[in-house]
Amino acid sequence: MEIVQITIWRGARSQGETGMLGVYWAIQNRANSGRGLGPPYPERVCLQAFRFSCWNSSDPPRDLYPKAGDPQYAMAAAFCALPGADPAGGATAYYRTDVSAPPWATPENATIQIGKLRLHRIGSLCTGTSATETHG
Repeated sequence: MEIVQITIWRGARSQGETGMLGVYWAIQNRANSGRGLGPPYPERVCLQAFRFSCWNSSDPPRDLYPKAGDPQYAMAAAFCALPGADPAGGATAYYRTDVSAPPWATPENATIQIGKLRLHRIGSLCTGTSATETHG
């Protein structure tokens, strides 16, 4: 579960509780999709090549890890433990609006915007195209 927590922290630590919850649900929705968006395990979804950019070798946040006692990391851990409603509207991907929108992000598949995170429900992803931009 630590992989999921780190992914949430890297992807949305500057977006507050709602943004972090949105990233959590994008991970969960992808794992639960049954549509080939990833393996049915959240940790494996996070580490799939080009799916969560914070794990890509070229992404600057890849080398960032939370410090002991970081409240945003504690919040990410809490989301992983608590059940709740999906505020992401079934989203399976997101990007930050302060970067260019990726080709898969269309108005038709957008579900919600939380802070600088725009979440989307997408049915399939092309290999080699990052499904998230997590320059948090």
